[in-house]
Amino acid sequence: MRVRYKTRYVAVGAMGAFLALWVGNQAIAESANWTIEQHIRALTKKDPTVRMNAAKALGKMGKAATSAISALVQRLEDEDQDVRYEAIHALGKMGEAASFVAPALIKILSHNDDDTRSFAASALSCMGRKILPLLLKSSKDPNPWIRSHVFDALGGMGAIAIPALPWMVRALRDPSEEVRSSSVRALGEMGAAALPSVSVVIQALRDPSDDVRYFAVQSLGKMGARTASVLPALAKALEDSSESVRHETAFVLGEMRNFAVPLLSLLIQKLRDPHERVRTQAAWALEKIGVEARVAISFLIQNLEDKEASVRVRAASTLLSFGKAKFVLPVLIKALDDNYWHTVIEAAEILGRMGEKAKSAIPALVLVARGENRLVRDSARKALKKLGYRGKD
Repeated sequence: MRVRYKTRYVAVGAMGAFLALWVGNQAIAESANWTIEQHIRALTKKDPTVRMNAAKALGKMGKAATSAISALVQRLEDEDQDVRYEAIHALGKMGEAASFVAPALIKILSHNDDDTRSFAASALSCMGRKILPLLLKSSKDPNPWIRSHVFDALGGMGAIAIPALPWMVRALRDPSEEVRSSSVRALGEMGAAALPSVSVVIQALRDPSDDVRYFAVQSLGKMGARTASVLPALAKALEDSSESVRHETAFVLGEMRNFAVPLLSLLIQKLRDPHERVRTQAAWALEKIGVEARVAISFLIQNLEDKEASVRVRAASTLLSFGKAKFVLPVLIKALDDNYWHTVIEAAEILGRMGEKAKSAIPALVLVARGENRLVRDSARKALKKLGYRGKD
């Protein structure tokens, strides 16, 4: 049996890496008992590692370190990205106490570094309803990056941002694809509170952007939309030209359980989708829907012969849930020899669920339990334990 997995390796000088780690740990240990004032002074040091650790420590202190807010704002434009990230994160951890620096965070929503913008939006989402007027004003900024990340921040606020729903709905007509994506995603983050906007989210399923359509499907799921118009819209989304949209639609239908029964025939058709991820997700959805989906058994049995191991394993899982264990054991044992570790783990987990019926898989699981990948080894050992194996692996 082959015990090998596709992995990337990066060669580093062992001694150099050890020294860097030792120096970093020493610096952290020395600063562990510093006062807030000492951390504030460290934010101005020449060494970026010292500045980063100071910002990180202040973030861990949260609201107890509000006296450091002004000093942290000075680091929002730091030349070192890790220092910027930690400073932004620290301000977010201080929550509403740092709301008065929201304008500075909104300014860096136009930064040329993607992560800096995203972290700033996340920090803004923690600052409470006080900054809602400022965010709504900024949602009209001429810079699309700012508009987009403002909606990311509003979405992160959850129910607090309910007053912003009309702005989110209007943004679905924004000329920028990024802004439309962020606004429809934000509606989903509002959950059931955004249900009055279901009709406009359904309209977004006709957007020319694959990303907007993807997030529209995702948002319908997060909102718990169960209106009469939702299923016809999701039926069309299952036939979308984008693989990602079809994949997400199958996921949402699975989450809807019995509500999705009227679309069973379409989900069964997706077991023959040209893309592996869609076929896999369709089988998962059928398993989630439960007993009503047993009409798909013959099609799932055919998927046990699929060219992709992930599809075969997922079909096996669904068939097992329908009481068809006799069909799946050979497929799962063969999957233990797959190149991709996630497929091996899933196969091992399903074999563990089978219990006594999977005794013949023990030799293969023992070999997997001796492999190099820790996650794979652990999954195999857990499966062996469930099968009652007490030998040495």
